[in-house]
Amino acid sequence: MKNVSKEFILAGDAIFTIAIPIGAHEKSHYTFRVQHVEGNDRWPESFFVKILSGPDNSSDYSYVGKLDSLTGQVRTTAKSSLAADSFPVRLLNRILARIWSEDHAAYESHGYRTHHEGRCGRCARRLTTPESVSLGFGPDCAALLNILR
Repeated sequence: MKNVSKEFILAGDAIFTIAIPIGAHEKSHYTFRVQHVEGNDRWPESFFVKILSGPDNSSDYSYVGKLDSLTGQVRTTAKSSLAADSFPVRLLNRILARIWSEDHAAYESHGYRTHHEGRCGRCARRLTTPESVSLGFGPDCAALLNILR
């Protein structure tokens, strides 16, 4: 599987997952969405980062902050759902720093992985858990098709 790239993240409506090694944290992964907003005379071009915060992979995202497209770092704001020193924001900034420098081995050597957002081969629902992305099917569709996980 190809690593998430800077180009992918800045493409316009990127969704990607950071998988965490077993035992490193209470969660196994975090899924993020980066949305691009065109600039105009009043506002500059912006990239807004959100985190998947509920069961609906299409709409349950909460605002995290603004992505600096030059540095790859996310700055939280007063409207952020997470603090700058929270684990998901610190993890995201560390991984993004490595993605921006194209040094994927720095996080992969510690068991962290990045996954592109995918869609289920059966129902086209977005896939965000590392297992589903690798398999190509969500858990319900995998069960319906009797595909072993």
